Amino acid sequence: MELPRIDPEDTGLVLLTSGSTGTSKGVPNSHRQQIIMSWLYMNTMPQFNEVTTFYNDRPFAWTAGYPQWELATGCTRITLCNPLRYDSIIAATEATCAVIREHKPTYSLLVPSVLESILARNIPLKTKAILTGGTTVSSSLFKSVEKLCDELYVAYGMTEIGFIATRMYTLADTKSTNSNLLSCRPLPGIDIKVTDANGLLVPVGQKGVIHIRSTKVFDGYINDDDSSRTKERCLKNSWMCSNDYGYVTEDKELIIEGRGNDAIEVYGSTVFPYEIEKVITENKSVIAAIVFPVKDKTTGDRLPSAAVVYKPGSEESKESMQNFIREQLNISKDNQLLECLFVPRILVSFSEFPHLLTGKPDREGIKKIMQQNVEAEKYSFF
Repeated sequence: MELPRIDPEDTGLVLLTSGSTGTSKGVPNSHRQQIIMSWLYMNTMPQFNEVTTFYNDRPFAWTAGYPQWELATGCTRITLCNPLRYDSIIAATEATCAVIREHKPTYSLLVPSVLESILARNIPLKTKAILTGGTTVSSSLFKSVEKLCDELYVAYGMTEIGFIATRMYTLADTKSTNSNLLSCRPLPGIDIKVTDANGLLVPVGQKGVIHIRSTKVFDGYINDDDSSRTKERCLKNSWMCSNDYGYVTEDKELIIEGRGNDAIEVYGSTVFPYEIEKVITENKSVIAAIVFPVKDKTTGDRLPSAAVVYKPGSEESKESMQNFIREQLNISKDNQLLECLFVPRILVSFSEFPHLLTGKPDREGIKKIMQQNVEAEKYSFF
């Protein structure tokens, strides 16, 4: 049997984006790009080898789920069979913890929302190391260290490129978690810059748009009818716009604050959802919170709205939660602008959030539910 000749630049794999901002898009990877991606995986978790056991229930079609770690290092994968059969994210989380307790993997991949659920509900779990990422990682998840694991790895990546930055946290890093978000460091072969809206570099510590340049070049989506979307992301000299906002610290570490289109903007001031979510989740009756911008149709401002999951039997009124936020931030007549920036006009409680197959909260689904509680003549969701 004569096999066809395969060129290193031929497509060998198509991965799917999470679809958290809409429809999933297909990202083609050549055989050469797969080798680069495997190399980035190995640099993310350099400790992996043939005796490593790794819990990972992400599907093969996703960047974090494709068996690059197994192929590159020879490690053994442990997974949850058919996670779709569970009727809630809570049930799936408890099943995940049961598998980890039974099989005792060396490393476990758990997305931030699952970690938050484990910590909030005190689900028993102990594993050597946890890898998390895929969205902003709150510094509150540092509590995982010692309570759930000895080592916490924070990773930042994109389907279009692969893994971009990572960092390991242990108890010795307690003093370096003063920021509201955990930071990470670029992997070898990755360049990162932060720019303003005009594409010009901003100083260290100043917030802006994150751009990435890698030896794995993003060429475009295979199911994108609008080629302008690819052109918007692919800049000159192989730089790619992530559409994420963040900044570089004095220690040359990267803080990812969130998607640019999720920002709250009032009278020229900008706040990111995680800053409000952190305040809300400091309330002992709250399990989780997600903040979205809503447009004030009169002023054009992007005001905050919030979806909140309360502990059973602990739900608070809208006014009670608003007062809690005011008290936490010491909002008074002297700083009333903070009211517009930090206190959600719209507050909707959920028994639990709907989730995507990725394990991330279904933001579009949550917004659709919240729209039913919005005065349509005053506000609209983006």
